[in-house]
Amino acid sequence: MTDMGYTVIYEKSRTGWGAYLPDLPGCVATGRTLPLTKRRIREAMALHIQGMQEDGQRVPRPRALADVVEIGTGHDSHFVATNRSGFARTPAGSGDRRISARPERVRS
Repeated sequence: MTDMGYTVIYEKSRTGWGAYLPDLPGCVATGRTLPLTKRRIREAMALHIQGMQEDGQRVPRPRALADVVEIGTGHDSHFVATNRSGFARTPAGSGDRRISARPERVRS
């Protein structure tokens, strides 16, 4: 199998870090520090893919992309998070509201 590069999403929590891969559902890792979480997600990926191969499952090709999008801070600014299934938008001035890594579609 050719080496593949998967997108990993890292999220900070109150107690450390979490990581997941949108293209490998169920493949997750956590750690108290970001370097520890990065090491653990690499191990989790290897085990996850090995398990899929041993079970005769098709290993999905990488499809997800991630990007950091900077936004303005003016009156008309919005926080935007996107994924394959839709988008979420929080109008500026509505306070700090956490947007999930997998937001639901919201209508404006």
